[in-house]
This record gives sequence, structure tokens and C-alpha cells, in this order.
Amino acid sequence: KQKYGRFECRMTLPYAPHSWPAFWLWGPPWPPEIDIIEALGRETGKSVVYQEINLHYGTQNNRSQMGAWPVKIDRPGNIGNVFYEFALEWYPDRLDFYTNGVLVFRFDDREVLDKWFNQPMWVVINNSIRHAGFEELGPDYYSEFLVDYIRVYKLAE
Repeated sequence: KQKYGRFECRMTLPYAPHSWPAFWLWGPPWPPEIDIIEALGRETGKSVVYQEINLHYGTQNNRSQMGAWPVKIDRPGNIGNVFYEFALEWYPDRLDFYTNGVLVFRFDDREVLDKWFNQPMWVVINNSIRHAGFEELGPDYYSEFLVDYIRVYKLAE
């Protein structure tokens, strides 16, 4: 649980349809939430996916969100596990999102940041299975999600 700093994860993006890998920060009570990545394209298992960056804030009864910011990620053909690094640098005045070391999005609305993103948050990483029943997936369904590392650094004084 930490406020401000660098949060990074090196992970694979599952090929299996319906896989929904995510790396995000969650502040109790929910919201707020900072989605560093939620991988889209999971419905089809195609080789092109989209990293979705999003912010959720407000109250339980009156929630808001920034709206998904998609980042296209070209994934090579089914050649095995390819690792990607996703990172967030969280400062009091901005959120910088990186994919493989490249800045892909900056959020700097101080009003929203000051009101909703000023508390320590937990790191969450998961691979959910979305919109599928057992009959649709079948008994041999398999989704592999590998995580090389998760690192969290404090903001330099």
C-alpha cells in the first residue's frame, strides 16, 4: 500500500479468448482505482490487443471514470510467451503511464488528482476470465498468464 512512486510489472498477455489480464491500483474503499493495464482483445484471442488505461473515482453511489484510453500493442504470432513492461509513475500533479519504457499517456487534471487520488493504494494483478460459461470454454480451456516481476519504488524526496 503506497501513495506516489513508480509501479511496474513485466508480464505476458494471454492468447486465450476471454482472458482479461490486469495490473492496477486500488484504494480502499473503492473507488479510486488506477488501471495501468487491462488487456482488450481477449474476446477473440487475436494477435493485436489494446492496453486500456482508465481511472475510476467518486463515491460508491456516484462513480465517475476518465474513460478508457486505448494503446495498441502488436503482439507477434503465437511464438510463445512475450513479456511486456507496464508502468505508472504517480506524482502529486500527474500520472504517467508507460508501455515498454515509452510514455503512452499522461493524466494531469489537478482537480481530480487532488480530490480522489491522494491516498495510499494497493497493487493488484490478476487474470480474470470474462463473459464465458463452462460450456463455452470447454473442459480443456487453458489461459496462461506469467508475471516476471512487480516492482514498487517510492517517490524520491
